[in-house]
Amino acid sequence: MGKNISREERILGLSRIWRDVKFYFARFYDVTSDEKWDTLYCTYLPLVAKAEDLRHYYELLLRFVATLNDGHTYILVPDEVRPPYRIAIGTTYIDGKHILIKAPKQHEDFLYGEILSVNGRKLEAYLDEFLYPLVWHESKTSRFYYGLLGYVIGCTEHGTITIGTDKGEFSVTAREDTETVEKNLYITLPEIEQAKNICRSENLDIVITKDHIGIIGFHACTKDVKEYLYQNADRLKDCRGFLIDVRTNSGGSDYASRAVASLFFEHPITGGKYLTRLINPWEAAHGGDIEKQLTDITAEPDVFEVPFHTDRPVAVLVGGITASAAESFLVMMKNDDRAVFIGERSAGTNGQPLIRSLPGGGNYAVCTQKCLMDNMVDYNNVGIQPDIECYNTLKDYENHYDRVMAEGLNYIRNQCQNFCAKTGESI
Repeated sequence: MGKNISREERILGLSRIWRDVKFYFARFYDVTSDEKWDTLYCTYLPLVAKAEDLRHYYELLLRFVATLNDGHTYILVPDEVRPPYRIAIGTTYIDGKHILIKAPKQHEDFLYGEILSVNGRKLEAYLDEFLYPLVWHESKTSRFYYGLLGYVIGCTEHGTITIGTDKGEFSVTAREDTETVEKNLYITLPEIEQAKNICRSENLDIVITKDHIGIIGFHACTKDVKEYLYQNADRLKDCRGFLIDVRTNSGGSDYASRAVASLFFEHPITGGKYLTRLINPWEAAHGGDIEKQLTDITAEPDVFEVPFHTDRPVAVLVGGITASAAESFLVMMKNDDRAVFIGERSAGTNGQPLIRSLPGGGNYAVCTQKCLMDNMVDYNNVGIQPDIECYNTLKDYENHYDRVMAEGLNYIRNQCQNFCAKTGESI
């Protein structure tokens, strides 16, 4: 599928990835070696040379890069060769289980069932063959949250497909027009719906509860976040405490992270340590191995002119897809233990990707930074641990109840009482 490219172009694309990973990938010597990477490259050379079509070629590149197990080192496949997806199911990942949230109408009873098998094959064996070799997958929550399992089944299987669940088995037919039903994964709390609405935008939501708790929904690290947040600062500055929700924030720019964090500090803040590899041909020519070393490129923190600073209690709601610049935000809020984190461990992937084009219309990215906590702890493929572990259960989704938000509000209210007791303010 897709317009094919010449043998020489296919080899060129693989070679560019091999070269840039070898010289720019910050974690290169953590996960491989020159000899291993060169051997893998030589293994893939004849494979890409014989690739049947563009889709097969990109599948090989996905497998090649996935061996590095890094969330910021990846392949972007051209839209024209993405496998077609047309299957009347949808999935999500809750409670460590793959859950059916969309099904043919005649099989509505299977909704919210745990998926156990596909065409008689146990699910983990199925994923071992069709998914894990192609993508970074250290954190299942971050990989499967957006329904990746359903997409893989829809791309891989043909004809009649049997889905085994803890409620029994049912069959669907790929590429067949079927009326479907879907479960709404919307969760909230009544008091959030009744709270005073301050700001609603694509990447930032702000509400204030009746007892003056400011809730900032920080959904993506984009530059407009600072604009909307600072425009509404006057309505926030007198809040008794704050909840910042980054559970669905998968990153963007550290600029936005610093803009939000700066409201809660009166001093410059750091977002961790940033290390990279420096290539020095002159030293290499003299027998040096500087390319194996990492150099600290942590910059002095930017100082924002913020509309106000607050010393009020803060909690941050964290989820399994909180990643990249959103994890930088977590590192910033760890300064002086400024905030308590509530929820699940974050995704554990950060760093500045070098993005370049590939023959056939795709792109590849190579992570050029190794990002660490301020105390030099490495959270890559581990995530940042919450102080209070809490997650929404399947039953919560059925009841549209946001358990994590409830835990956050309970914590902040207790902290507000403690704060007032210390300062002598009225509650």
